Amino acid sequence: METEISRRSFLKAAAGGVAAGGLALSGLAGGAESARAAKAQQNGAVWVWQFDRDALADQVREALSQRSLGVIVKTHDGLDWMAKWDRSVHAIWGPEQVAWLARFFSERNVAFHAWCVPKGIDPIAEANACSNVIEAGAQSVYLDLEPGDGTNYWLGSSDAALRFGEELRRLQPKAHLVVAPDARPWQAAKVPLEEFVAFSDEIAPQAYWRTFNTPANHTRLAQHGYPVGADGVTPELLVNMSVDVFSRFGKPVSPIGQGNAAPDEWQRFLSTLMQRQGAKVSVWRYGTSDPGVWDVVGRTLQVAQPPQQPQPAPQALTVPSQPPAPPPAPEPAAPEPPPGAPTAAPPPDEAPAVPEFFKPVLDRLREILSIIFLRSP
Repeated sequence: METEISRRSFLKAAAGGVAAGGLALSGLAGGAESARAAKAQQNGAVWVWQFDRDALADQVREALSQRSLGVIVKTHDGLDWMAKWDRSVHAIWGPEQVAWLARFFSERNVAFHAWCVPKGIDPIAEANACSNVIEAGAQSVYLDLEPGDGTNYWLGSSDAALRFGEELRRLQPKAHLVVAPDARPWQAAKVPLEEFVAFSDEIAPQAYWRTFNTPANHTRLAQHGYPVGADGVTPELLVNMSVDVFSRFGKPVSPIGQGNAAPDEWQRFLSTLMQRQGAKVSVWRYGTSDPGVWDVVGRTLQVAQPPQQPQPAPQALTVPSQPPAPPPAPEPAAPEPPPGAPTAAPPPDEAPAVPEFFKPVLDRLREILSIIFLRSP
């Protein structure tokens, strides 16, 4: 227990240094620094799961740029890049593709954030994967922390969470990290949330009022002190519960709302949040949400806290219209011959080499043969 407490203290100290130090990390071939130099100041963002399920990057960029919203793109799941499932041209297959996307969105002043699903199976390798995404230009990384379900979501221990956080903060002491748990208290209790909060800067509870509007959830919500009225689970209920449950950690709370809800529900969601605290939210997700929701979020947040005037993107941010091609699969290596195996014979169209000492004899033989053939009748 003493070791666990000291490690949590270390992580809290590392996370605390983020606010003072700001975000100033070296980038992948200079791309990350250039992307951050032109980052937009936005309090709202929309999540992207897969480009082949939501929309291609150019369409997403145009829609969010018009509304002064950022984007949160899934880069990897455990140790698998999203190209394992995403078949689009913009599928993320490695840090080079992340760097291209970061610059691509920054050209239109769309803040580029990443999200992933840590599993805790190999916490050190998973921390390195997140670090690579940050190095490539992500302004922050959202960690989707949900209870394990088969082979999905968090499968590790509390100790694995501590090791993941220690390694990630060792590699990226100034990065902005956001933990995104299920907003329902009984679900959040199934994951090592305290360990994740210790090294995170922000908490983004997943507050999906329509998804959670079921009889089973009504019962559990009432048991936790949030009785459900005749209107069912409402945006107001989930905002209040999210702020109550997660503000005890002393970190900013920025809920993730349900994208496939009506725009007027989002207006209520935002109004309640602004009554409780400052308004910073995100929308799950691009492919299932009404564009009217983006309008409400963008308009409301600009009024609540007008974004700073973005600086013109530096020349270094001009990127090709097409993303980089993934590296070709390596050719299989030829098997090593066993010890003592004979050397392979040369190809049929290649004559064997003639020893140097035999060349004069061979030349003389050619002369004799040519004389014989010339004298033949």
